[in-house]
Amino acid sequence: MGYRFKALVVGFAAAFGAAGCSTLPQRTGLNPEGALGPGETDNFPNLADIPARPAAAATPEVTADIVRSLAADRALTAQAGASLRQEIETSFTTPEPER
Repeated sequence: MGYRFKALVVGFAAAFGAAGCSTLPQRTGLNPEGALGPGETDNFPNLADIPARPAAAATPEVTADIVRSLAADRALTAQAGASLRQEIETSFTTPEPER
């Protein structure tokens, strides 16, 4: 096949593909531009209607206790990980060859 024929086929495929995209909003009811139609309004909330921030669930003392507990858990986990790594490294030693 010649170069011109291939270019013609690609051109027709692109034209038909682009023409098919123009019917998408009619078939699906979607508005791809995101613009509002006639008579439609945006329903954004009024900022005055947003309630105030709720009170804190925990006191600062309780929060500090939680932070200390999580830090201790993290330290114990790191220690356990180091212990396991050392155990793995020492358990897989190769035996000395017999003479």
